[in-house]
Amino acid sequence: MASTLVRLLLPLLVLALAACAGAQTAPGPQGWPADQPRTDEQGEVSVTITPLAFAAGDAELGFEISLDTHSVELNIDLTALATLTTDTGFVLAPNGWEGPQGGHHMSGILTFPLPINISDLWEGATQITLMIRSIDGFDRSFVWNLE
Repeated sequence: MASTLVRLLLPLLVLALAACAGAQTAPGPQGWPADQPRTDEQGEVSVTITPLAFAAGDAELGFEISLDTHSVELNIDLTALATLTTDTGFVLAPNGWEGPQGGHHMSGILTFPLPINISDLWEGATQITLMIRSIDGFDRSFVWNLE
């Protein structure tokens, strides 16, 4: 009885282990800077941006963004002000903002669509830059090195 059970379960165990071994993150640079925040405190608005992890099959790159101020109304559209570039000249425009607009504190997720051939984005790139134009009169540039 036990040997029959082993013969039935062994192929399932082999398939499960093969699936786990084949799991991988999306093709991208070594050292994607997930969870490496950058902060810019020019003017009256503090902006903190943290890249989010991504995995195989994801259609977007996400960045957690937090804006804080005590004197400026944050009625801004980040999808109209932001761009994501690599040092090889690849440029992406955001495709979505998940979070509130307005007030003195704004936080949410800004997303950028990944190209169909994701290796086009990473090929030869050593840096990625998220630029947000004209927040409280200042352009904000957030740079991460890719390994």
